[in-house]
Amino acid sequence: MASDVFTIRAVTFPSKMNQPDIAYTSPAVYTVTWSPPSNKGAVNIAISYYEVLFMKSDGSYAEIKPDCDGADPAIVLANSCEIPLDKLTDPTTFNLKQGDRIVVKIRATNVEPLTSVFSNPSIVNTLIVARPHKPPMAPIRNEAMTTRTLI
Repeated sequence: MASDVFTIRAVTFPSKMNQPDIAYTSPAVYTVTWSPPSNKGAVNIAISYYEVLFMKSDGSYAEIKPDCDGADPAIVLANSCEIPLDKLTDPTTFNLKQGDRIVVKIRATNVEPLTSVFSNPSIVNTLIVARPHKPPMAPIRNEAMTTRTLI
């Protein structure tokens, strides 16, 4: 009588990640970058997704999808995402204002799926930079109301 054969994989949680970096990379766009965890949970195991959370003005955290969807294979491979300024300053979601600090934390999940603890929040002092406003219209000069005084 033959015995069943079982394969046992020793897999653990991915290690805690370092803080992500944030940079103002082009007009009205911020780029978040990170390094994969030093231990993904086992040899030859992949990270299946990242949970990338941004702090709102009320101190709670939320994801920004699809711009920084950590389940998107392209974002997982690139270890980065780009966030439009409009998403961070939207008054119905994040409501960040000019001068507010952008705070991000991240964690990894491997294919098992086992999830790491969140990284410490980002420490880079990246602030919201508001888009320049269109200047108001130049005043219209009304010649009929202009007076001249001759000396």
